Amino acid sequence: MSAPPPPAEELEVEPAAGGGGGGGVGNDKVLAAAQHIVKSLATSKNAADDMIRILSGFDHRFSSITADLFPSASPSRAPAAGGAAPVPPPTREAFEAAEQLIRKWDATPEALVFEFPEKDVTDYLDAVDVAVDQLLASGGAGAGVGVRAAMARMEEELRHLMVRHAVPLDASGLFCSLRRLSLESMDDLDTSSEFDPTTPHSLEGGPDTARSASLVGNPFDDQVFDLVRPEAIDDLRSIAERMDRAGYASELEQVYCGVRRDLLDECLAVLGVERLSIDEVQRMEWKLLNDKMKKWVHGVKTVVRSLLTGERRICDQVLAVSDELRDECFVESTKGCIMQILNFGDAVAVCSRSPEKLSRILDMYEALAEVIPELKELFFGNSGNDVICDLEGVLERLGDAVKGTLLEFGKVLQQESSRRPMMAGEIHPMTRYVMNYLRLLVVYSDTLDKLLGDDSTGDVDHTDIHRSADDEEEYLESLSPLGRHLVKLISYLEANLEEKSKLYEDGALQCIFSMNNILYIVQKVKDSELGRILGDHWIRRRRGKIRQNSKNYLRISWTKVLSFLKDDAHGGRSGSGSGSGNSSRIKEKFKNFNLAFDEIYRSQTLWKVPDPQLREELKISISENVIPAYRAFLGRYGSLVDSGRNSGRYIKYTPEDLENQLSDLFEGSLGPIISQREELRHLMVRHAVPLDASGLFCSLRRLSLESMDDLDTSSEFDPTTPHSLEGGPDTARSASLVGNPFDDQVFDLVRPEAIDDLRSIAERMDRAGYASELEQVYCGVRRDLLDECLAVLGVERLSIDEVQRMEWKLLNDKMKKWVHGVKTVVRSLLTGERRICDQVLAVSDELRDECFVESTKGCIMQILNFGDAVAVCSRSPEKLSRILDMYEALAEVIPELKELFFGNSGNDVICDLEGVLERLGDAVKGTLLEFGKVLQQESSRRPMMAGEIHPMTRYVMNYLRLLVVYSDTLDKLLGDDSTGDVDHTDIHRSADDEEEYLESLSPLGRHLVKLISYLEANLEEKSKLYEDGALQCIFSMNNILYIVQKVKDSELGRILGDHWIRRRRGKIRQNSKNYLRISWTKVLSFLKDDAHGGRSGSGSGSGNSSRIKEKFKNFNLAFDEIYRSQTLWKVPDPQLREELKISISENVIPAYRAFLGRYGSLVDSGRNSGRYIKYTPEDLENQLSDLFEGSLGSANHSRRR
Repeated sequence: MSAPPPPAEELEVEPAAGGGGGGGVGNDKVLAAAQHIVKSLATSKNAADDMIRILSGFDHRFSSITADLFPSASPSRAPAAGGAAPVPPPTREAFEAAEQLIRKWDATPEALVFEFPEKDVTDYLDAVDVAVDQLLASGGAGAGVGVRAAMARMEEELRHLMVRHAVPLDASGLFCSLRRLSLESMDDLDTSSEFDPTTPHSLEGGPDTARSASLVGNPFDDQVFDLVRPEAIDDLRSIAERMDRAGYASELEQVYCGVRRDLLDECLAVLGVERLSIDEVQRMEWKLLNDKMKKWVHGVKTVVRSLLTGERRICDQVLAVSDELRDECFVESTKGCIMQILNFGDAVAVCSRSPEKLSRILDMYEALAEVIPELKELFFGNSGNDVICDLEGVLERLGDAVKGTLLEFGKVLQQESSRRPMMAGEIHPMTRYVMNYLRLLVVYSDTLDKLLGDDSTGDVDHTDIHRSADDEEEYLESLSPLGRHLVKLISYLEANLEEKSKLYEDGALQCIFSMNNILYIVQKVKDSELGRILGDHWIRRRRGKIRQNSKNYLRISWTKVLSFLKDDAHGGRSGSGSGSGNSSRIKEKFKNFNLAFDEIYRSQTLWKVPDPQLREELKISISENVIPAYRAFLGRYGSLVDSGRNSGRYIKYTPEDLENQLSDLFEGSLGPIISQREELRHLMVRHAVPLDASGLFCSLRRLSLESMDDLDTSSEFDPTTPHSLEGGPDTARSASLVGNPFDDQVFDLVRPEAIDDLRSIAERMDRAGYASELEQVYCGVRRDLLDECLAVLGVERLSIDEVQRMEWKLLNDKMKKWVHGVKTVVRSLLTGERRICDQVLAVSDELRDECFVESTKGCIMQILNFGDAVAVCSRSPEKLSRILDMYEALAEVIPELKELFFGNSGNDVICDLEGVLERLGDAVKGTLLEFGKVLQQESSRRPMMAGEIHPMTRYVMNYLRLLVVYSDTLDKLLGDDSTGDVDHTDIHRSADDEEEYLESLSPLGRHLVKLISYLEANLEEKSKLYEDGALQCIFSMNNILYIVQKVKDSELGRILGDHWIRRRRGKIRQNSKNYLRISWTKVLSFLKDDAHGGRSGSGSGSGNSSRIKEKFKNFNLAFDEIYRSQTLWKVPDPQLREELKISISENVIPAYRAFLGRYGSLVDSGRNSGRYIKYTPEDLENQLSDLFEGSLGSANHSRRR
């Protein structure tokens, strides 16, 4: 806090010795000697200034030596010759009064001029003006010291005013709203993952609404905010003008730019625009990078349109004294902010090219291109031009990244070579991905047209798109650059699909696959802006391809079928009804037709044409070819077959039957499957409890995704968030302790009505010697279904490397899912799986056990692999509670697993489980050991403001309270482990009773004592960061009391016992005594009698009266100093705060009352007695009540008064 300047009557200065004319020669010698000393010893101008300033404290005439040593300080931007009139020198009296006032303020460096009444501010600024006028008029003679002192204060005043009057981040809706905008997830088309055949709809959605959030105007984009409160502008400008006029423009620039730069850095942090290296960006996971790119897009617009525009306005207002200075300061103060934005853009521009990044890079390109014209209006001069050049350079590199990513996307399309054909000839996931990707590009059509306009990547290779005619050339020339590039990309897709169609052995299915995919492409083009860009000509071409594939399908599939309905030389109408040979041929034709038709029916009912119109057109085409031919053939030759025996074996269908059968084609339904092996697979898949038809999986997913309302240990200790672990630890793990409603419920994983059919098939296959095929089919199907269940539960297949590189937030979520998942897998899924195995494979005990182990081994290993990966991960304290949850979950289910797994293979599974459990236990002990090291090594050097509770104390004590929840497990793990032993040197105890106390504790209790001892030792070191010994005591009391309260109000108290708590309360009492001794002994010493102040002499003698006045005066000064500082100190606990105030009052008030009673009359009888007896005892009592409140108000009030 600022201290008031000395009283007015103390401002008088004794005249310098030898001030008369007779002392001139002696003075000259003294000044010459001083000048020689300074010139010999000073190593720099600053060092010389400091020496002259010290000498001038003895006699102001020493300041004149500056003229002989150094060039006079001249304004950096003084008026040019022929400009403003020379500054007239002030009168000697005015200069001396001004210098005197400047020196007196300089003697109280903790005081701040602009916190005093306006008259004091005006007087001081007038004094500075006089000193500067003298400097300018005299060329530096006699004015240097005063101006230097004034300018040093001006720097501090400028810094303080700018920091104090900056718009606080928590006091304006701006920053909250900006953060909400920058963190909001945009509801756009997701390109956040690479093409994945298992998720064909990953890009399915409404691309016409893409970037909807980014296209909505940021409400702050065009709003300029007051980044400094308007009422401070005049004061800041007055300081800037005087510093510039005095020749301190460089110091002005340094202070101004330093403060503004720091404040802009805070703004960037609020907007989520972080300072990241290229290496950090390149190693970042896409999900995290995607989020940071979105924040950057919002941030760059807000920075330019709100923050930088506001910064320019402040600069223009405060530094109005000089255009050149104003421009330099603006560039210098904002350069760091601009470079932080550009560095991220540069890092993204040089990152690896992958298709999913394209839309985000385009957003960044458009955002930067949009603000560059506005930035050109803010930055001027050479330095401003450099900034603009940097911006345009990054913009160009982002544009190159866009073109490079498009080129890479084309290569991916050409090189994608998956060899797995789509079941039933459906639309390929690549087709869905690519077309939705291209529809997203159209949103950026103007930008892409500009970027691709003169770029070779936009040229179309005619060999790729299979067009060479003149009309095609003309068509391509009519397209925009983006249009030509889209044609090229779609041509790559079509060529790739043509290759993929050859994976089908059936030529007819090749045609179905091609029709499905080409039609999907056409629909996506037609129903979006792609249609406008590519035009009707392009769409007509593709529709022609669909028609050609339809004809090819009919030819390949139905030509052979129809050949059995044609007449031949032996089957004309003239011969109908006569001749056994003719009848046999007709029967053979009917029989062959039936076989061929049945084969097509069995296969093509499994094929799928998703588009209803195309599916109906195909069925109509088939009917128009088959039904009339069959009806005619039946009409001509049906009588030859009807007249014989078993005619139903040949004329299997009526025309109406065929019509009905044909209506089943292309629906993708499971038709009749012949082999028992396929029938077994079909039944198990068909009768598996579907994931979307049972409340089990929905509920399990909800449970596994639910955030547990427990104590958050998800971040390391952070001094800026002292309450990060504050909460109710007694309710910790509330969610995990609540029983999962599915834990003990065994589900029917196959519908009961299918069990008998499955068992009958298994028995026949085993009896026929096909046990190995039975095991293969059974285990394959069950393994796949269990994998699906694990996916629903959120238990993923992850490598150790993936787990080790995972961010904690994501890993924490996966560990929670694992804990829920492992219990549900064992108690519901594996128990249910064992029951199915026992029912279906009842034919053989050996086969049953082997199949159960084989079908569930993958599921078990997936669970164990994650546990193993976590166990070998880096030890960090925030992971401990999650590892303990995993340990307890696994320990809980192992006995149940032993009842499910038998035989050698089952024993191997149990051994693996117990091995992982042991390694998780080692991870717990290792993490506790690491936590102890962190406590010993934590060495932050920033003392807590006002002696408050340290964030580390809050973190550690809430952390330890969380450990108590796992007391049984930790007692077991620490029971025989050396990490639980207590080092007596660490906890400073050696007596026999202490040894007995430690022996009485549980293993966890001894470990807790050890950890708290590390915390206490660290806090003891941190208390030494305070220079004031009394504040050290306050800090220690606050922290020890917090520790005691956390122990006493939780299960820690039961574990550590009353003995431990009494020890800490003794430490608090000792610190309280030390505080009273350090703070108040000196104050009380002024209230004691001495040899000259006995009562017998009271009231007589001017010397005695002077000593009493001096005592009162010293008491007032000492008390005021304590009051000013200790009202800022804080004791959060109301009881401790009150006890301290009472202790102080009991020591100070009686002593003061007694001293006042004995000697008050000596002072009251004199003039200005109020200067000495400043307080009544009641006043002191009121003042003491303000201590330890941590309030600025009371101190300000006192100073103003």
